[in-house]
Amino acid sequence: MKVLICKLRDSTYEKLKVWRTKLGLEEKDWGDFFDYITREVHFWEPLTETLTRRTLEKLLPLWCENFAINLQKIRNGKALNDLVGYGKNKPAIVVGAGPSLYKNRHLQLLAKSDFDGIVLISDRVLIDSLKSGVTPEKFDIIVGTVDGNRDLIWRHYNDPIVDKYGDRLKAVFASTAAPNAAERAEKAGIEIYWYNPPLDDWRRNESLTRLMGMMTKTEKRPKGIGVLRSGGQVGCGLNIMAHAVLGCKKTALIGIDCGYLPETPIEKTDYYKQLLAMVKGNINEVKKYFKKIYNPYFKCECLVDFMFDSYREIWMETIHAFPPDHVVYNCTEGGCLFGKDIPCMRFEDFLNHYKNDLSRYVLKAE
Repeated sequence: MKVLICKLRDSTYEKLKVWRTKLGLEEKDWGDFFDYITREVHFWEPLTETLTRRTLEKLLPLWCENFAINLQKIRNGKALNDLVGYGKNKPAIVVGAGPSLYKNRHLQLLAKSDFDGIVLISDRVLIDSLKSGVTPEKFDIIVGTVDGNRDLIWRHYNDPIVDKYGDRLKAVFASTAAPNAAERAEKAGIEIYWYNPPLDDWRRNESLTRLMGMMTKTEKRPKGIGVLRSGGQVGCGLNIMAHAVLGCKKTALIGIDCGYLPETPIEKTDYYKQLLAMVKGNINEVKKYFKKIYNPYFKCECLVDFMFDSYREIWMETIHAFPPDHVVYNCTEGGCLFGKDIPCMRFEDFLNHYKNDLSRYVLKAE
C-alpha cells in the first residue's frame, strides 16, 4: 500500500470532488476513487486491446470517409429509429455465417418451416439464404451490414437473386459501412435503415460518435439517428436490435459459432497472419492464442482464437443484460456459445414449438 502526498490547486481539488460525486463515490475514500478511474490502465496492453487499437487506427480514416459519403443518404433516408417496435412480441431468428449453419443445413430447415417472426440475416449469408429458399415470399427479412470494406461487402448484395427479391427486403446499415454496398443494395430495391456505431464515449464533448449524431440531425429527426452496438460482429448487433429496437420476445441463434470447426488448421483462421507478425514469426507463440472448447450441450468441440474468445465474452455479457422475459436460445447445434442465460436446443425443436413453452426442449449438459 502506497501513501500519496501531493500539493493540489484548490480548483483541482474541487474538480476531483465533483468528479467523485458524479461517479457515486462520494461516500468512499479517495483510494477507492483512484482505483476506479485507473481501472482500465494496464501495465501491459492485452493482445485483444492491441489489435482493437490497431484496427481503430487503421480503419478510422476509412470509416470517416464512408460516413461522409453516406451522409446525404442518411439524412434523406430512413433510420433505425423507424423500426422501434416493428417486431413487438414476435419471435426472431438471427442468422450468422458460422460453419454450423452449413454443416447442419439450417437454412434449408428454416426454408421449409412456417416461422412467422422476424428473420435477421448477416449480410455475408444473404445470397446463400435466398438461394436456400429463405426469401421474403415467405419470411419477414432484415439484413445487417456493419463492415466498411469497399472491396468485399458490396459483393454480398451483388447477385441476381438479390435483385429478384430486393424490393421486399429491409437492411440496417452502419453509417460507416461501405458506400458501394449501400448503393448496390439500393439498386436492388432494398430499403435501408441507418444507424451510428459507437466509436467512443459519446458523453465526451470531443466524442466522434456524438459529432456523427449531431451531423445526422434533421427537422424530422432533431436528435439524429439511433446508435447500435454490434459487439464487433454484425450478428451480435442484430441480436441486440431484436430485443432493444424491434421488441421481439424470444430469439433463436443459428450460425453463431464464435469459433471454427475443430479440425480447422490454425493457418486458415482469420487472425493467424496478424498474430504471426506480432510474435515475429514464432509459431509456438501463435499456438498459445488458440484453444478448443467443448460444448457439453451439443457434445462437440470448437476451435477458438483469442478474438473469438473475446467475442464470446461480449455475447455472454450482452445476453446476460437482457431482461428475463427476453430469452435467447442457442440453436446452432455447434460452436462454443453456452452458459448462464443461454439455453441450448435443436433448431428443429425451436421451429416446431416456438409458439409454446420451450422449456421442455432445452438441452442438458453432458
